[in-house]
Amino acid sequence: MSTPCLEIRSLRKAWASRVVLSDISLSLDAGEHALVQGPSGAGKSTLLGVIARLIPPDAGEVRLDGAAIQTLGSPSRYRRERLAIVFQEPLLVDSLTAFANLEMASLHQRGSGPAPRTLLHRLGLQHHARTRAGLLSRGERQRLAMARAFVGRPRLILADEPTASLDPEAKASVLDQLFALAADAGATLLVVSHDPTVARRTDFERTVRLQDGRLVENTLPTNSGPETDLSGSLPHTADLGADDGNAFEADMKTPSLLPH
Repeated sequence: MSTPCLEIRSLRKAWASRVVLSDISLSLDAGEHALVQGPSGAGKSTLLGVIARLIPPDAGEVRLDGAAIQTLGSPSRYRRERLAIVFQEPLLVDSLTAFANLEMASLHQRGSGPAPRTLLHRLGLQHHARTRAGLLSRGERQRLAMARAFVGRPRLILADEPTASLDPEAKASVLDQLFALAADAGATLLVVSHDPTVARRTDFERTVRLQDGRLVENTLPTNSGPETDLSGSLPHTADLGADDGNAFEADMKTPSLLPH
């Protein structure tokens, strides 16, 4: 049996007296594309924060390719070398050109991914290579942020509400490219979203939902079919309380996560 790319074991996190993540276990194979659905406040971003080493868990562990993530260098080095995060806000350096944003990111990566100009062309941004990021449209900025995520050929991509605030056409384009780039890189993709448009995509091999403090898994590739409660029947179970999010919102959207 091959080692999972991402393995979460009995994860627990509480903010003061409020339990947010309780005994969560989840395993994703290399190259697997998974979606965690749920309303705002369900605990989705807390889960990503723990995986990204932005939030320390109270109990349990997270493993990447079989290694406990706390053994994979400092938190900033771990994020630079092992994974990439696509935020709801692009977090670009607006004063730099689109090309310079990617070039800067490539200087701080361990892996050798596609060249910046290749990524710009792939995402339809080749004509904006010399345009400052602050002058791009919302959809173009999100595509540029997504391109930045793949310059180092990461093992794991974490996408936190990547289509929020985008119009329907831009959503479709961003999702199409996200799946295509992840497949080409052989990267495991974990997306969290409350957007039903994302849930209707058939590109996800797995879809799980945080609902009423429970983790349930869809039995069909879209959100139109019935769901199966995993609690007590499969190892991928969870109990989630409300997540105030405020304790780590600044960390999840800080420029310090950019290459430096």
